[in-house]
Amino acid sequence: MRTRFWLVVLAVTLTTLYPGRRALANGRFPSAQQLALSPPGGDPNLVVLRTTFGIVVSRDAGKSWSWICERALGFTGEWDPPLAVTKDGRIWVGLSDGLRSTRDGCGTEEVMALRGSPISDLAVDPAGENLLVLSSKVDGPATVAILRKNGALEKVAGSFPGLELRTGDIAASGKIYVTGVPFDASAKPRGHLFVAGRGRPLVEVKLDLPDDAMAYLSAIDPKNDQRIVLRTLAPNGTDVVISDDGGKTLKHVLHVGTLLFGFAKSVDGKIMYVGSGDPNDGVWESRDAGATWTQASKTSVRCLALSGDLLYACSTPYRPGGFAVASSTDHARTFTPLNSFKDIAGAVACDGGEGAACRALWPEQKRILDPAPRDAGATLDASIDTSDAGATSRASSKTCGCGLVGAHDADDFAPGLVLVLLGALIARVDRKRTSFEPSMNHASRGIGAGRDRRAR
Repeated sequence: MRTRFWLVVLAVTLTTLYPGRRALANGRFPSAQQLALSPPGGDPNLVVLRTTFGIVVSRDAGKSWSWICERALGFTGEWDPPLAVTKDGRIWVGLSDGLRSTRDGCGTEEVMALRGSPISDLAVDPAGENLLVLSSKVDGPATVAILRKNGALEKVAGSFPGLELRTGDIAASGKIYVTGVPFDASAKPRGHLFVAGRGRPLVEVKLDLPDDAMAYLSAIDPKNDQRIVLRTLAPNGTDVVISDDGGKTLKHVLHVGTLLFGFAKSVDGKIMYVGSGDPNDGVWESRDAGATWTQASKTSVRCLALSGDLLYACSTPYRPGGFAVASSTDHARTFTPLNSFKDIAGAVACDGGEGAACRALWPEQKRILDPAPRDAGATLDASIDTSDAGATSRASSKTCGCGLVGAHDADDFAPGLVLVLLGALIARVDRKRTSFEPSMNHASRGIGAGRDRRAR
């Protein structure tokens, strides 16, 4: 709690002292939050990253990246939209007032039947064609619906009084699982699980969990829709839990004392990964469908996604050894950085549509993401440890080095100082064992959507 307090104090102080520069995106530290990939049969090169400043997209498996601003997607502020990608290449974005999709980031299509509904989670069915949509209102009933590939919206019967629906998934058989927690902040955060067979209403299955444990659905076994994987969060950490009977009985298979932000599994469900923001816990791997786990590496991650044998991860780039997106081809033993935010080429190229507005916004956004001073003939060396606020850049051997390396205007230095110091503090927050404020995202089954307060 003390660390979080000083992080806020630092952010307010520095951004007040240097009002000419927005050092933080939307008033928040630039951060990667969720990875969404195409389902089997879709484009294997499409990688979609949700951040605190919009969506970043790669269509060549991470070699190049473009930015889709929040305005183009229909939202602003601190809303963290759940993402999903269907086999046809559509990127689905859940908003505080509805659901939209985009193919190119330039234009969007709205699902009119969901207009005004705050979307709390999205999930694509195993066929990659139909979308499970969860909507939760503080002052109204929650809704579970299936958006078919033909555009038809089918609502699933069920009642969830006073609950915020957090995570959901749909099996190949059509069986649906949904988890939720009470909206009432004074109530116990006990996790709730609901199950529905094809064409049937959702009914609650009482989970054998402590009252202070929240439950998040991570996976349904593709060959047995009674077998599910949950992550449960409590003040003493995170547990990976397996049920072979649809949630009636639970088996705890892994416990760590920190938040397990990320989750990923193979198409056949045999290989699974979970990851923590604390590098001491790092990434864990199971090669027997979650029955047993081994630590693969001590890499800090905030989300995970698996495409064939290629494991993607997102993390915090403004910390020692950090990255925005990285990939691993050796089962999470090592990760190769693909994007550090500075690698974003620019706004998505658009001739028209909402995405055209992103081009004018990109120069300022770029200054926020890459605020380090660049003098005549000097570039930042990639080996600089950004945890040291006093670190200076070294002239590249490809330039003359005529300028004074490290010389800069005070106004240029302020955003960089904010990112460096906040990066160091966020690294400490990731190590906090009882902090459960980060948001949980669905596509990675990691810790997400909506207002920045979930742990998925």
